[in-house]
Amino acid sequence: MDKKTTHMILPGLAILMSAIALSSNYDLSNVLGFVVSLVGLAGGAAYFLKNKFASTLLQVWIYAQIPAISKTTSEVLENGSEIVTEQHYVDAGQAFTFDVGLTLGTKSGDLDLKVNVVPIGLLILFRLLMLQGLVGGAVTIKKFRQDNKLGDVFPLSGSVLRTVTLGKEKHWLLVQLIAPLAYAGRTYSHLLVKPKEDGIYKRGSVAQVSYLVLVDDVAKLHDGVNKKEDFQFADWGLVSVA
Repeated sequence: MDKKTTHMILPGLAILMSAIALSSNYDLSNVLGFVVSLVGLAGGAAYFLKNKFASTLLQVWIYAQIPAISKTTSEVLENGSEIVTEQHYVDAGQAFTFDVGLTLGTKSGDLDLKVNVVPIGLLILFRLLMLQGLVGGAVTIKKFRQDNKLGDVFPLSGSVLRTVTLGKEKHWLLVQLIAPLAYAGRTYSHLLVKPKEDGIYKRGSVAQVSYLVLVDDVAKLHDGVNKKEDFQFADWGLVSVA
């Protein structure tokens, strides 16, 4: 699966896992799990329908699956058979779960205090989803400091073409500028940008202090790991993606 379709994995999983969870919870024995399943279905559908609430719904769906607190009780009937009942206090794991934690034995039954580690993988997919969602976004780059090296070129405007791996860092964005900038006797129509603090941009959020790296030839950039020394760091800038 290539980069053009990887962003569909998480919304697809949200729909699939939520549908499976709903099919096994039709009797509403786990009300919270039922509600979270509906959120997952809504989040996945909202993404494919390009609804602005998709990312929020998917985040809620993921984080709600982490705690797993339940209680198991058993009752021995007169005929010697045993009935085991599990009561879910907080347990909204969807379809595929892997709980880690401890079990406390009490007089009334076993109390399970655990966390579901599957959402950790889902959070990684969510991060990739948000990164891919920046492609096509309108970029504005403003001056960060008065004595910047690029001179009187700000503000700069452009659009995100794709994501790039530079050195060991995967979350760089290749930006095509609307108007080329001149620097040291050359003109540049592309930049690589990345937040100074480790993370990714969020559409519509405040501008972040970012690395500005000059790209003299887009053909040098490939889908694999690109060497940092092949590209020139120019300065810092305040970058936002609309």
